[in-house]
Amino acid sequence: LDVSRIHAGKLRLSQTEVELDLFLPEVLNSMQHITQDHKIILEKNEAAKIKIDALRMEQVIANIISNAAKYSPGKEKIIVNSFKKNKVVIVSFKDVGIGIPKEKIDKIFNRFYRVDEELKNFSGLGIGLFISSEIIKQHGGKIWAESFDGEGSTFYFSLPLMN
Repeated sequence: LDVSRIHAGKLRLSQTEVELDLFLPEVLNSMQHITQDHKIILEKNEAAKIKIDALRMEQVIANIISNAAKYSPGKEKIIVNSFKKNKVVIVSFKDVGIGIPKEKIDKIFNRFYRVDEELKNFSGLGIGLFISSEIIKQHGGKIWAESFDGEGSTFYFSLPLMN
């Protein structure tokens, strides 16, 4: 349904002012109850006021955390940081999982894209990161990832700070 709304340009956001340093631990705490095998560690959490659709932003964070857990079986932690840089806040999610081959990292935010080698080992439709990417873009932000095959990945998103 979200993919259809995005395709039609009808994904609506209901934005409110949020203190990210209060919002982020709350969302991560609820994710910790779902992600029993991994410890979610919030290392740095700078005070930042942003304007977001809280439910949609929870959807983005839940997708990134669940992917980090899914693609790092047998590992125990996901490290989260938020920090201000220039006029944005950047949130990062680092896992020590299987990683993504360098030549495929730019494709992971495409609709229905899945890294070929992992199709047989992990379930999924290839739409979570696409939807997350579109939600972040509609908030005026950016989303990207860095990864080393076999060493894990770090996913980032940035959002504009309120003045």
